[in-house]
Amino acid sequence: MRVDLEEAKTQENAKLQSALQDIQLQFKETKELLSKERETAKKAAEVVPIIQEVSVVDPVMLEKLTNENEKLKSEECLRKERERVSHYLHSSSETKLLEKVQHELLVTYANRLLEKEHSGCRALLRDDKVEDLSRMYRLYCKIPRGLEPVANVFKQHVTAEGTALVQQAKDAVSNYVNFVVVLLHPIL
Repeated sequence: MRVDLEEAKTQENAKLQSALQDIQLQFKETKELLSKERETAKKAAEVVPIIQEVSVVDPVMLEKLTNENEKLKSEECLRKERERVSHYLHSSSETKLLEKVQHELLVTYANRLLEKEHSGCRALLRDDKVEDLSRMYRLYCKIPRGLEPVANVFKQHVTAEGTALVQQAKDAVSNYVNFVVVLLHPIL
């Protein structure tokens, strides 16, 4: 029995030795693969792709966004100023202070805000920007004579659009008359 135990022990040791050698071989192979992958990653990192920088700034959109931002800031500034007045100043100061703030924010920059090519009042009318026009109205209606420049721009817009429609109608009638004359010409 002792011999059987010794033999079983020897066989078990041989199996364990074999398993250990297999694990060591797998470890060595894995280590080599890892080393190769590190070298490949280093080489890939060293290769710097050439990327051409392209400007993606649209000046028209930038102007529109800037103007919109100014209007939103004006509204926000007026709102904050009202809050400050209610918290820190006597209520009799509110009217005077808000008039000054509105004057600085809107009257001083009125022409600049209204006349901008791509984001002023004309552009808002042309592009049917109702929400922005409403904001402009809310801002300028609080100022004495503040809506006059807006009304002038609106009048010019309506006049220009009306004139264009009348001209289109004239052209259509003229084209229709010419069409009829061309059709009747062979008969006459």
